[in-house]
Amino acid sequence: MSPSLFILADKAPISEDSLIYQKSLAANGVETIVKTYEGSKHGFIEENNPEYETLKITSKSIEQEKMAREAEDYIGNWIEEHR
Repeated sequence: MSPSLFILADKAPISEDSLIYQKSLAANGVETIVKTYEGSKHGFIEENNPEYETLKITSKSIEQEKMAREAEDYIGNWIEEHR
């Protein structure tokens, strides 16, 4: 399998399940990287994109948006490194 990147929101229930999957992949020789954004909320990347500006989303904030942009940059760089 190809390398896998896990971008996780802090304390999101789905993050715990993702870590179980990540550990299984790693135990079977798959290169995995986990990047957790401390203080982020579930959906922080999607909710902080411009197309969501008209929605009333409680997790949208300057801090969440900053983490979203950092995560997008991290993902882009990781993809470039693994081509």
